[in-house]
Amino acid sequence: MLTYRYHIVNVFAEAPLTGNALAVFEYAYEMSDELMLALAQQMNLSETTFIQHSDKAHAKVRIFTPGGEMPFAGHPVLGSAEVISRLKGGQDLMTLETKAAIVPLWFRDSRWTLQVRAATLRRPAASNSQLASMLSLPVADLKANSFFVDSGNEQLLIRVGSRESVTRCQPRPEEMLQHAANRFGLAKVYVWHRDREQITARYFAIVNGMLIEDPGTGSAAANLGGWLYAHKQVPTRTVIAQGDQIGRPCRIYLEVDENGRVFVGGRVMPQGMGEIRI
Repeated sequence: MLTYRYHIVNVFAEAPLTGNALAVFEYAYEMSDELMLALAQQMNLSETTFIQHSDKAHAKVRIFTPGGEMPFAGHPVLGSAEVISRLKGGQDLMTLETKAAIVPLWFRDSRWTLQVRAATLRRPAASNSQLASMLSLPVADLKANSFFVDSGNEQLLIRVGSRESVTRCQPRPEEMLQHAANRFGLAKVYVWHRDREQITARYFAIVNGMLIEDPGTGSAAANLGGWLYAHKQVPTRTVIAQGDQIGRPCRIYLEVDENGRVFVGGRVMPQGMGEIRI
């Protein structure tokens, strides 16, 4: 019988039992892809990560949802950094290898921050009217310049005119599959509104045929940084409020400098640990 040790951490959390939960398996060097997927399905969280050896960075992080592996996601990388730091006695500066890129991270002011690669943008084929219908919103609620943005995890970003519009949106799964599928055929939508120095956002995806809402999405925050740079709304420093509508409030710190460098951060709170025996 083999024993695998894991940690549960909450990322983007400002208080216990908030934020976006993550399971992190330590020392997953000999795990097969099939076993990692099975363990992610067993944990049944939005993502589960597996720490492995890397010749290019301090560690490699494999990221799995219950449906499969992801090249990059923000909250799994930040949460894994906290676990790796604890395993290494408090390391506060590191690089982590993901399938998308080598990600630099550091711990400062009680939160972990990562830097992402430059984003690419492309316009969706759908009209504003079609996107509004997809979100069950009046077309007047949508602002211009919806884009697919990719800084490691391509998603459709849709800007709306008010926080109330963010709260009211109710995506239609069949229309998401038609209008919000990225270049890999995965339907992912990030709806956001900026009010001075705070952004309100919600993130939706179709996973295994079901509509899910993620409480705190670091990759989407990174993509938003790319959007802000492309639209010359930099330098900027802001906080993204996400997850309140589903009872898991997250606060994501986003900074974009005048050179287009995007930094995403948040607090990581350890909540527990355990073992799985197979």
